[in-house]
Amino acid sequence: MRKLELSKAGKWYIVLSILVGVAAIISGNNIIYFTESLLLSGMLISGVVSEWMIKNLVVKKIEKQAIAGKASGDIIQIQNLSRFAAYCIEIGEWEQSHFKKHSFEYYVAGKSTKQIRSKQKFMERGVYQWNNIAVATSFPFGFARKIKIIKVRGERIEITSPLLPDAR
Repeated sequence: MRKLELSKAGKWYIVLSILVGVAAIISGNNIIYFTESLLLSGMLISGVVSEWMIKNLVVKKIEKQAIAGKASGDIIQIQNLSRFAAYCIEIGEWEQSHFKKHSFEYYVAGKSTKQIRSKQKFMERGVYQWNNIAVATSFPFGFARKIKIIKVRGERIEITSPLLPDAR
């Protein structure tokens, strides 16, 4: 399943595209039509490239022992099946129609696998459950974040850190 979250710049870009399109229709000026076509093609290229990049990524999460109040240290394995590099990859969870980012990787080479550490923090001890893992990118222009939702259920138990007071 795919989701799309527009950035603030993306919303302004759409407003600008609509205004230039209206100006092109009203004026009939070829230069304004050409400018509108460039704006629309930029939006199209951004969507196609980000979808193509997300489609070729396989993500696995290797869990480590979690301690409440500290970063989990989980290892996230990103495999790029394409022969082209992937850029600006965000890994996280999809919870209640919201993307919650845990890790970010700038670059994954083509036909390669990269392992990164999760920066996810668990603030209290107990059982933690998730339903979906998500992979996202806002590459190339940052207009929107394309999110691929992977339905993977799981749970883990966080222990109390010796440095934190016990919450019994």
